[in-house]
Order: sequence, then C-alpha cells, then structure tokens
Amino acid sequence: MILRKTIVTCALLGSMSVFAPTPVTAETTDFGGYPDRFRAGGDQTPPRCQIDAPRSATSSFFVQWDCDDDVSPDDEIRTELWLLRRGAPTTVKIADFLGFPASVQINEAILQSESFTDGLPITLRLLARDRAGNGSLSPFLTILGQDNSVDTCDLVLLTDTTESDGGTTGLPSMSVVLDNAMVSSQQSSNVDLRISTPIAATADPCEIDSVCSDGSVNFVATILIDDDNNATASISITPGSVLANVSGSAVVNGTDLSSLSLQGTTVIDNVVTSVSLSCQQ
Repeated sequence: MILRKTIVTCALLGSMSVFAPTPVTAETTDFGGYPDRFRAGGDQTPPRCQIDAPRSATSSFFVQWDCDDDVSPDDEIRTELWLLRRGAPTTVKIADFLGFPASVQINEAILQSESFTDGLPITLRLLARDRAGNGSLSPFLTILGQDNSVDTCDLVLLTDTTESDGGTTGLPSMSVVLDNAMVSSQQSSNVDLRISTPIAATADPCEIDSVCSDGSVNFVATILIDDDNNATASISITPGSVLANVSGSAVVNGTDLSSLSLQGTTVIDNVVTSVSLSCQQ
C-alpha cells in the first residue's frame, strides 16, 4: 500500500460544528498550525497535529494522533474524534481527550456492526483546540474495506480485419495502445472504483483515425468489483467518444487491489474492435 501524507492549512476557529460530509498500515495526515496571519497580541495559532489511520482494513485497528502548540502545553490541548458510520446521516463524537498520547480502537462495537468489514467504509475527522480556543480540523479520512488504488494501466484497442466485398476495400487490423499510462483512482465504497488518465497519454501505435487525431488519448473507467473479485467496467475513451463495456477479474492481496484484467468489444467507425484494460499498482 502506498502511504499518503496530506498537508492541510486550517482556518482559525473559535467554536465549530463538525457535522459534515478517505496487518494494517497507518497513513499519516498532518494538519493545522499555520503561522499567525494577524498582527495582534495573544495566541492566534492553532495546534499542529498528526493523525495515523489506514486507508483500508479488514479487522480492528487503532487510530492514533498527537498535537503540539506554540503556547499551550500538551495537557491543555483538547481533541475530539468524530465518526461517520456507514449509511448514517450525521457524525458522532467517539472520543474526547485532554493531553497525549491519544488513540481509539475502531472495532465492531464502534462500527455498530456484527461484521467488521460490513461496517465499512467509515469516515473520521479530528478536531483539536488549544487553551485559547484556536482550532484545527483534519481533512475527512475514509477507511475502506478494500484498497482499490492502482497506479498505471495498459489500454489496447484492436480493430477486426475487414474483407473486400467488391464495393469496398478490405482493411487490415489497426490498433491504439497506451502502455503503462499513469492513472488516478477515486473510490466511493469498497467495490466502486473510478480510474482515469489525469492528462492525455501518448498512444503508440495510434492507428485508428477517429481516436488518434493528435496521438494522445484519455479514458475514464467506472469499475465494480464483487465479493468473488469478478470485475465489470464501463470505459469512455476520447477522442472519438468511444464507449465500451468490459469484464474480467481482479487480484486482491489482503486489503490491496493488486491488478485488474478486463476485456470486451465495441464498434469504432462501423468496425468491431476488441478492448483490453489492465491495471496494476
């Protein structure tokens, strides 16, 4: 699993509400503690904090956090951990600490679920206040039952050969190949995954005229993975406004999606075209 570190600058807060709407490897998120922006007396800098939580889990785990402040000692920094349970309309406060170290075990009881993974995904948020009331609020941290992040994909389009019928000229097979294209992943649940090229990727070869106007190709794939690791996807490819439905399988190790392999067919310029998408971490 690739660790993430997010740096977030938070506004000065007096009082606030956090009712709003991402073996276990912890991911560290830093937030708060930006320099004083106002020339005035008194403490105007909120605490700076780190919170460790996994991206995904299949069994109970600990969320840990720590904060420090330029004025307030550790034992005068108050922190609150808020939880949005799966399917719940609002967040609830599950921990209220004064001082450090601080941690909470996320288990079936906290999730209010008989099965741990059935209680996922959840979203956590940490609020920290110093003695003066300055507050820092972490970004939303979502913990999934499966980590469906992949980093690169190969996309291959291959047209069928066509034969001359006396009125038309036969055509050879033509291809568009994206090799090891960098992709970004977005995930809204344990099984829903959206993979896309953040920038156009160069295809080589790029022989289908309607797709290869400038040699660069973008795609967006919306993927569903079931409990048996069967995968289906809808792919949109531009240029050419090509749409394809593909299916295949996923390889999952623990909570990590290691790879995807999907195949299908579509029609481009009235020619049947095979579509292959494979992705990996």
